[in-house]
Amino acid sequence: MGWLIYLLLGIFVGIYIVVYAKINRDIFSPSLLFLLAYIVSVGCAVLNVKRWNIDMWFVTFAVLLIGALEFIIIGLLVDKKYERIWKKTRGASIANHGMISIAWWKMGLTIVFCIVYLILLGVNVMEIASRRGSYHSFSEALTLFKDATSMTLTYSLPWWLEQMERIVMICAYIYLYVFLRNVVWMGKGEVKEAIFKKAAYIIPVILYIFNGILMSDRLMILQILIAGIIMCFLEWTYKTGEKFISLKTIFMLVIAACIGLVIFYISAEFVGRINSKGLFEYITYYCGGSIECLNQYFKDPPMASELFGKETFYNLNRKLFDLGLLNIDEFYPIHLEFRFYHDVMLGNVYTAYRRWIQDFGFAGAFLLQGIMAFIMSAFYNRVKYGKFKNSGFWIVLYGYLVYTVVLHPIDGYFYLQCVSQTFVTTLLLMWLGYWFFTQLEISLKGGFSIHINSKWIFEKGRLQRRENGRK
Repeated sequence: MGWLIYLLLGIFVGIYIVVYAKINRDIFSPSLLFLLAYIVSVGCAVLNVKRWNIDMWFVTFAVLLIGALEFIIIGLLVDKKYERIWKKTRGASIANHGMISIAWWKMGLTIVFCIVYLILLGVNVMEIASRRGSYHSFSEALTLFKDATSMTLTYSLPWWLEQMERIVMICAYIYLYVFLRNVVWMGKGEVKEAIFKKAAYIIPVILYIFNGILMSDRLMILQILIAGIIMCFLEWTYKTGEKFISLKTIFMLVIAACIGLVIFYISAEFVGRINSKGLFEYITYYCGGSIECLNQYFKDPPMASELFGKETFYNLNRKLFDLGLLNIDEFYPIHLEFRFYHDVMLGNVYTAYRRWIQDFGFAGAFLLQGIMAFIMSAFYNRVKYGKFKNSGFWIVLYGYLVYTVVLHPIDGYFYLQCVSQTFVTTLLLMWLGYWFFTQLEISLKGGFSIHINSKWIFEKGRLQRRENGRK
């Protein structure tokens, strides 16, 4: 039934207009972010109906529609719960929330660490590429590296380098947050001055983007850009007490998104991706291919696996395998099978639903969808309305996770990311990193002292409570 995809797009657009105009004008709420992502994805698939010969099955239509309604309804119910908090505190800024700074020596240490990491990464990338095959350019080397480390498990970066990469990533998110927070809290006429004065905070972010280029991974670049937009909005909310942004700002974000898509297309060859498609075909392929891949999955599904959560909890299973707790002969790649229409490759991403349905059936998939919708919506509202004590850290963490909502039409990143030992370690390191950069102060003036946080200070050889500490 080829007309179903057009009906689905019309329903999504209609729901978005109604929800935005009548219920929730916050375009950054998880429910509206989720729906907008699927409008873009389904819309790009519609533009390729003839090229891909899309004949949407009713089961595909039903899964996408029911899943969206579930996410939106849960999200709106959570939003309504926190609406009462908004009415009580409307127009009020978050107490003791304002500009923060990072000591110059911490910044220098961070930049040196990031540069050393990038050098070591470059050496390892080239070494793996040379073992995989011969190359004549940097782009060809990245192609070999990407094929070797993502499509097979034969090659991988050293464990210690992966841990360094995690620290570089955490530094990038924290520094980006500090930069945006300071810019937002500057006076109206001081924003340009703040951008120039605090420009050094962007250096770790730029170095992290170079990390994404060296690893031929544009997803991590997209993640931090999404995080930056959300973190900036949340800080703006704290300062102004406003609940949503204007239509003018929304229009500017749309323009910025279009520019970003063009850059995404141009960057393909530079990061080692083989591309023979034009701009329009390439963008719609990346944004909409998952819809038809999901449709083809229902038409021709692979055999079910007896391994619990084989696709959904991939990273957890990999850790269990490394520990010898998973009874399988060899581990499997994270990538799913490719789908084609004649000689046209549609890709190997299927939306988040594919992994969940393959592992747990329709009932399990909708249960996982509901859990994700509740957690992300509650997390967003608690951050937005300042319900966490250390709001800065929680903004950084939410910014780190929000891409799982935006990229739901691509893959099931929420459970791939969160249900793993790696996430627990990242969470701990992120908390330590935020504390180190924003709360720990070391002073040599008037004697050696360490300001541990707003309440405690170590000086004169003993730990003591501060009476009028900075919050």
